[in-house]
Amino acid sequence: MSIWAVRHGATEFNESRRFQGRTDEPLGEIGRGQARELAAQLAGKGLETVYCSDLRRALETARSITEAARCPLRVLPELGEMDFGSWEGMTFAEIEAGWPELAGKWVNDPLSVSPPEGESLAALVDRVGLGWEIIRKEHPSGGTICVVAHSGSLAALRLIIEGRPSSEFARLAPLAPGSALVLSSLIS
Repeated sequence: MSIWAVRHGATEFNESRRFQGRTDEPLGEIGRGQARELAAQLAGKGLETVYCSDLRRALETARSITEAARCPLRVLPELGEMDFGSWEGMTFAEIEAGWPELAGKWVNDPLSVSPPEGESLAALVDRVGLGWEIIRKEHPSGGTICVVAHSGSLAALRLIIEGRPSSEFARLAPLAPGSALVLSSLIS
């Protein structure tokens, strides 16, 4: 199976480096242009289905791609971004100022430490894993698909597909807004 992993186009939160998480921000002007560029790039790739998060920024990007590629769109909430709880909408400097001890613990152990009212990295990987199982069941023979999601959920998907432990999450370079990466998976 070939998978085009696509991070949604830029939002105002991306541009101001704020934790976005489950906050349902639309694409900004730059992000809409990025979505159009991604659509043009993927139009001739033979996509069978585009899967995406249920958040507006991913949906807007995915709809541009499905229109250009003329393929169906399947929304999977399991592909949504990590829930940063009380930290959403904040910069990391604001988080450190408000929760200095917890912010330090989270940086050192995001697998088990959660933001207040949010989820841990381990919970994110588990949730994205459920989404990946749905995708695999819908494409038992492989094919070419696209997954439009978020920095954290796409990194979790990479770990799952590549069979790497969650502890390697921080080693993965995040996809920039409006960019794509090709992943491959053996269907077993």
